[in-house]
This record gives sequence, C-alpha cells and structure tokens, in this order.
Amino acid sequence: MRSLNPIIHNLDVLRSPNSQVERLEAVDPIRPVEGPLLAPGCDSVCDRCHESLLKNKMPLFSLANGMWVGEVPEVLTSLSFAEKLLIARVRHNL
Repeated sequence: MRSLNPIIHNLDVLRSPNSQVERLEAVDPIRPVEGPLLAPGCDSVCDRCHESLLKNKMPLFSLANGMWVGEVPEVLTSLSFAEKLLIARVRHNL
C-alpha cells in the first residue's frame, strides 16, 4: 500500500457524476457526491491504483468507477457469510 498524497496524485479522476449522496428519507433531495469519491478514512492505495493515478486514469476497481454502494448499515455488520450472500446486490462467482 502507498500513501494517497493529493499533491502527487490527481484526485480529480476519482470524481463520479453518477454517484449520489445517500438518501435516508424519500423526501431527501438527490445530490451528487462532491469531490473525489473515496472511502471514509482512506489514506492509502494499492500499487495498481497508484500506477493508474500517476497516469491520470481512473483505477479499474475504484469506488468512483461504479464500485460504490454506500456505507454498510450498523444492523448488517454482524451477518454470517450465508446471510451476506442472501442480501448481496452483486454476487461474484470465481
């Protein structure tokens, strides 16, 4: 893992016009996420993402590239593996 330094990396490539701020109520307005789309507390990136950012390209597996599904609600943090499979939005079979 490498340090995510905004001075070295162009984080503008991590902006996603299709990502929205989580709405907690149906009456909440739909608002885009402002700034680069990073996980809370993110301060480092893997080597593959680091190389992409140095080339001013969006990393393939970045949250801004459609991988963001939002924060995990508190009630879902202690699920078993089988329960997670049942409620998963996307299930990958390798």
